[in-house]
Amino acid sequence: LQQGKLEAAIPHLERAQAIDPANYANSYDLAVALLQTGKLDPAREQVRRLLSAKETGELHNLLGDVEERAGNLVAAAEEYQRAAHMDPTEDHLFDWGNNLVQLRAFEPATDVFSAAIARYPKSARLHVGLGIAQYSRGQYEDAVKTFCRAADPAPTDPRAYQFLGEM
Repeated sequence: LQQGKLEAAIPHLERAQAIDPANYANSYDLAVALLQTGKLDPAREQVRRLLSAKETGELHNLLGDVEERAGNLVAAAEEYQRAAHMDPTEDHLFDWGNNLVQLRAFEPATDVFSAAIARYPKSARLHVGLGIAQYSRGQYEDAVKTFCRAADPAPTDPRAYQFLGEM
């Protein structure tokens, strides 16, 4: 798994799970490997099994990743929202806001990114997400300011500059 040989790791992870089904770390790694190899139905089942034993923001976010990869953006948004409410990490908030942008729900995305930035004011990617949501709503002046703010904490991160250049 650590060598990136996911297909080869899956049978071993499945065997380990059969030996100790309560081992969270192994079960989580199996779900991630299934997701990353495109085995979405088994990945979804694996995450749901884990959720039935222990409900965490991490697992809801992972299920959001599975649903997003499967093209179920509304189901993904629900899972990302649950994850962000349970455990409002920068990653969970970003995933939720980003998914809302994909759904073209720009106003809620703006709200999510704004609240996330209040928690993580130095996050360049949250600022970029907010800038994209603002631009998509026609708030061009606000978007430019937000992209400029995104460049402040991470001046070597090209994302803000790319969006500013395209605007």
